[in-house]
Amino acid sequence: MNKKIFFYGITIRLSIYAALIFSLIEEYHYFPNDLIKYLIIVGFIFVNDIFRYMIKSRRVFFIISFIFSIIISVFLTAYVSNDFLIYFFFLTYEFIIDESGIYSFLIGIFHFLSFTYIWLVNSGMNLIKDKNIFELIIYNSTDFFTNIFIYFVIVAILFLIKRLINERNKVMKLNEKLKNSLEEIEILTIQNERNRLAQEIHDSIGHSIAGLIMHLDYLEKIYKNNSKEVESIIEKSQNLARNSMKDLRKAVNTLKEDLNINNLQESIENLIENVSTKEKVIEYIFDGNIENMNQNIKYTVFRISQELITNSLKHSKGNKIYLYIKNDGDFIEIKESDNGFFNGIFEKGNGLKGIEKRVKSVNGEVIYDYEKNFSILIKIPLEGVYNDKSYDC
Repeated sequence: MNKKIFFYGITIRLSIYAALIFSLIEEYHYFPNDLIKYLIIVGFIFVNDIFRYMIKSRRVFFIISFIFSIIISVFLTAYVSNDFLIYFFFLTYEFIIDESGIYSFLIGIFHFLSFTYIWLVNSGMNLIKDKNIFELIIYNSTDFFTNIFIYFVIVAILFLIKRLINERNKVMKLNEKLKNSLEEIEILTIQNERNRLAQEIHDSIGHSIAGLIMHLDYLEKIYKNNSKEVESIIEKSQNLARNSMKDLRKAVNTLKEDLNINNLQESIENLIENVSTKEKVIEYIFDGNIENMNQNIKYTVFRISQELITNSLKHSKGNKIYLYIKNDGDFIEIKESDNGFFNGIFEKGNGLKGIEKRVKSVNGEVIYDYEKNFSILIKIPLEGVYNDKSYDC
């Protein structure tokens, strides 16, 4: 952007200088000596302006250069050609656009006094012989105040241009910040969706595979002695494998839509039936109306229950798993425990971390108890973002 501004500034200056040089040639082509002298002065102020434009950060040199340009422009306008008034007002734009505080204000006063001097000279005042300036102003008051009015109109227009430029720059900066923020949001959204998809695959496929492995291990122990139970275990294993494929498809499509659970109790009962065996019996109790919740809460409760059961199937040393789900109107409580011996060593794996993350997403809490055996209590508030009817499916 700085390069563009520099290019436009140089282009405008060159255009003004070219127009002034052409005007000088037209006006003084019969006076070659004067023409050469004035062209040298124009060349000098051109070099001075370029120098000032390139050292804007060095305020002392900048101000000295600016005052020098005003003095030269006053001389050229008052004593050479009124066409240099264009350059004089171009300097007006420059000190207005410059933001140097008190220095810009003082330069502005000096510029206004210089404009007044130009008017006095063009009005026929001879500064050497006639020093009664106020009489001249009163005599030509209409012309004087008209010129002053025009001067301040031009200054006001330039201030308006400056304000528009500043507003445009602010908008551009805000757009740049907005663009960067949108890019960050997009990256975070993609990352969150990837994490969510990974969690869905872990919860659904991991659960089914854990149950399938458990059935196959049990099958290995009984296949010689109990053919009927073998058939039952094989059927359950086949169902688990088929359900795994269905769950995989659901997990892949989870970015488009969430799983709708019309009957939470039935879904959890089917889940338990598919994985329970004689070696791992799952007992469950539903307390309160667990169906009186929106789909988001139902889905969360189902996934948490699924992961709790899967976690116990993998790590529990007991033969019974207890699942208790209660709706007391304010909270959903999910408690899972087993009758296995707990050795006191506790390390959170992906399963428990996934549960904590899912519970945290609904402003719930996870409480661990290790005193006798390992148990987990999860409390999910029904009031909050997910309790809003706008989230109901």
